[in-house]
Amino acid sequence: MSDEIGHEILEVYGNSFREIYGYCAYRLFSRQLAEDAASAVFLRLVEQYPTLRGRSQQEIRNWLYGTASNVVARYLRDARRRKEIAAG
Repeated sequence: MSDEIGHEILEVYGNSFREIYGYCAYRLFSRQLAEDAASAVFLRLVEQYPTLRGRSQQEIRNWLYGTASNVVARYLRDARRRKEIAAG
């Protein structure tokens, strides 16, 4: 990864982390799970950034929220499955 791309990713992270974390916390009712979910979103950003590079800030913001929504849905689905298994 070039220094320029790394700088761009850090800029997106700095501008968006609190907002994405807040969204995750609102949906998951847990600070720890929200931190994990937000981290997963930004890990995906790093992985997918070459395909996102050059898009507008709004497009990247939309991508972040879409990804956060998917990550949160997976966390909630997994939690339901664990409860079902525990209940027997």
